[in-house]
Amino acid sequence: LVFEAYYIPVFDEGGEVAGVNGVAINITERRRAEEELRESERRFRRLTEASPDFIAIIDRDQVVRYLNRDASMHTGYPPDEVVGRRLTELVAPDDVERVRSTAEHVLVHQEPGACEARPLASESVFEVRVTPLQTQAGVQQALVIATDVTERRREAAQRAALEAQLRQAQKLETVGQLAGGVAHD
Repeated sequence: LVFEAYYIPVFDEGGEVAGVNGVAINITERRRAEEELRESERRFRRLTEASPDFIAIIDRDQVVRYLNRDASMHTGYPPDEVVGRRLTELVAPDDVERVRSTAEHVLVHQEPGACEARPLASESVFEVRVTPLQTQAGVQQALVIATDVTERRREAAQRAALEAQLRQAQKLETVGQLAGGVAHD
């Protein structure tokens, strides 16, 4: 059991302390809840700091309130220089409106959203997923997770080019077989 105690001196007619009144409040549950909250926060930080993705929490004005450590690889700025800036300040000019409208839709309608965008200081392409968060105090926020999909896009383009080459080779083979058949006849 954990108690919080308050003591108030009781003075006699001469102004001298004659006694003390005290109140003790059982705060065991509050302490347990505070420790559970601290542990939850530690777990959240370990998860986000271990992720190679850009992870941020934005407020309803799309201002970054939290940013994981590895996000600086994608933004070119340390997290403490990004927190307090608008999310749209971190993306290429061509992608600002797309990111702004996606985040706004999520914050207004409380529905997840996604788009693609490029960071301001990079040619990489990111899949940006935005999910609504509601704090216990009713504050509307959103979780932003951006995953670098540049390599995936490059591989898909290479695969498509190889498939096109294969189709072309198959067409040429078919034409060759037809020509060979015509020549034989």
